[in-house]
Amino acid sequence: MTKENSPLRQTHGFLLMPALLMTIIGCGVDEKPAAAGASQSGVRGATPPAKRAPARPEALVKTLYEQHGLKQSPFFQTTNRELVDRYFEKTLADLIWNDAVASKGEVGALDSDPLYAAQDTDIKNLVVRSAVVDGGNARVAVTFDNFGAQEEIIYSLAAAGQSWMITDITYGDGRTLRSILRSGLPQPENSIPPKLR
Repeated sequence: MTKENSPLRQTHGFLLMPALLMTIIGCGVDEKPAAAGASQSGVRGATPPAKRAPARPEALVKTLYEQHGLKQSPFFQTTNRELVDRYFEKTLADLIWNDAVASKGEVGALDSDPLYAAQDTDIKNLVVRSAVVDGGNARVAVTFDNFGAQEEIIYSLAAAGQSWMITDITYGDGRTLRSILRSGLPQPENSIPPKLR
């Protein structure tokens, strides 16, 4: 019996092949449009993401859309601050949380769905693109059709240890999530001109 044909070598190769295939399959980003439906992602019964964010920026954005489709969005809720902190860096998370709390169930600074920049949605062909990484920063484009109109939203992310956090979202009209939330903040008294006080 030769070394190449030994039972140990055959078993070792047999065990490595499935592990290699799982690694290759598990590392890709789904560039296919999501199926239309309640989840927007085609994932049914998905469990909430782990407390640590995914290692790839686009994976975090994709998870945000999946959880949003499962009605586990960090937006417009005041029961779970950790849900907001899971996706957004602290200053943006504070703005999101404070807007939800201050609005007391009414419309706050966010008057539309921040993942689609629209009040009404009929989303088709949702695609989370691969990230463009530049050192500790990344940009992830998300494209979709809403009522037949093609839209693109850009996510800005920053590295946070072994994971990524969303630092802002830029919409097609040039507005950002951060600017929308800041515009809804009460103005400090000293910012009001004396003649108007």
